[in-house]
Amino acid sequence: MVSPEQYERLSRGLAEGVRGREGLIGLVLLGSASDDARARRDEWSDHDFFALIEEGRGRDIRPDLSWLPDQERLVLTAREGEIGFACVYDDGHVFEFAFSDAAELAGAVVNDATVAVDDAAGTTAALVARGGSARHPPTPSTP
Repeated sequence: MVSPEQYERLSRGLAEGVRGREGLIGLVLLGSASDDARARRDEWSDHDFFALIEEGRGRDIRPDLSWLPDQERLVLTAREGEIGFACVYDDGHVFEFAFSDAAELAGAVVNDATVAVDDAAGTTAALVARGGSARHPPTPSTP
């Protein structure tokens, strides 16, 4: 359970970690972590995000999660496939994220998103724009 102040502090810590880690170029806060969906956030909301790596550097950079905030409070980190990660803090707060370059996220559908960090080329914003345009209206179910 995380207070709104703690949640915001973790979001800022993520951005600072990405900015401070060589080889990382972007951060997109997704779902209730985004500014647009803040109203959906409650004390049980996790942090969903994309952390973008410079093209072709994933294999070298992915093993190092030292850029995540509050390292001393992490109790579990797990890989979910090649680019997915889940981390759990001592208070139960969860980070779920893709840690990849933009090409590896090609085709990702992006709904509520806030670009918190971007490179000079706008790689992260372009990824979000492509992902937003990839949204498809829900298919109505038929009984």
